[in-house]
Amino acid sequence: LSILKESQHFLPCVHSVGVPITGETPVKDASWPCNPTKRMIVHFANPNTNEYSVYSYGSGFGSNAIVCRISYGVRLGSIMGRKQGWLAERCALFGITSPEGRRIYVAAALPKGCGKTGLSMLVPTVPGWTVRCVGDDIAWLYIGEDGGLWAINPEAGFYDVATGMSDMTNKAGIATVQKNTV
Repeated sequence: LSILKESQHFLPCVHSVGVPITGETPVKDASWPCNPTKRMIVHFANPNTNEYSVYSYGSGFGSNAIVCRISYGVRLGSIMGRKQGWLAERCALFGITSPEGRRIYVAAALPKGCGKTGLSMLVPTVPGWTVRCVGDDIAWLYIGEDGGLWAINPEAGFYDVATGMSDMTNKAGIATVQKNTV
């Protein structure tokens, strides 16, 4: 924490799967450690002081383990956006460029698990067309002074459940995870 500068924003987050591996009733080598009977994801927000934090307990699901992702990107982002005049949404963002160089951007607000990542990483089969992925899941959107819809991806990178992903189903996704991937 000492490397954070005074001017940088820091979101305090705490996560625990809620299953001890030591103690009176240890659970060793659980395939999916969690505590579903006591699962809580709690968001604290004080928009007057811009203080936000997230506490996650009892969940082994990746989006909850990476507590800043949905909790900050969408849930707390909605509170911040309401105050600042923008919207946080589960949204794929990508640009499509024609052979003539005309580019349009698409913001596709779609539910969890429907293929936003695959859609945003589309690989065109029509010669001359290109697709540029901006974001695959979360977007912060606002209406600009020009009347256009503007958006950013607040995430640095991608998070996706890769079940069923192959070179046939998501060619760009497979190319993305070939290197520099955790």
